[in-house]
Amino acid sequence: MVEFSAFRDVPFPTQYGPNRSAVTVDVVEAGLVAAVLILVFSLLLVLPGVKGLRQGISVTLRIGFALFVATVILVCNFSYEWQVGHVKADLQYKQFTSQHVPAELGLRVGLRGINVTLKGHPSREVVFNNVTETIDYNEHFTFGWDQRLNGFGPNAAQLNQELRQAQRRGLPLPILSVVEYFALDGESIR
Repeated sequence: MVEFSAFRDVPFPTQYGPNRSAVTVDVVEAGLVAAVLILVFSLLLVLPGVKGLRQGISVTLRIGFALFVATVILVCNFSYEWQVGHVKADLQYKQFTSQHVPAELGLRVGLRGINVTLKGHPSREVVFNNVTETIDYNEHFTFGWDQRLNGFGPNAAQLNQELRQAQRRGLPLPILSVVEYFALDGESIR
């Protein structure tokens, strides 16, 4: 057992620092909108070269409508804002304990996946088994385009595989409970 505790201050599992990401701003969505704005700007630059006022308005309306429809389709496809929900409650933080913590649980659902956020309310540190933890989680789970095999094996759907990895990493119980609603088990019940 000595070789497993080498170079550690405390004999607990390794705690990694936070992985900061742009949660409130979707980078792909912002890139799509910027690309469309560039196309609209280039349309406005080309517009004076079109002969006739009537033909210029017709070309502007057709291209503008096509850009609008393409933008709506792409943003809806890549966005995580289809359904958004937040709840503040006293939640059981770890399994097999009776301790509850005040926290805010947030969920963002899109066509390509879900984003689950758990933040201690108010932002404070919680002590579990003499270990101080800050409750501030933001986890992303991806839907695969194909569901593949049912269950949780190596050929299972991507969301099921990510759920098993999250369970092995020891994510808090509220996050795992929310993600389980989106996973299909072996009988395709959920």
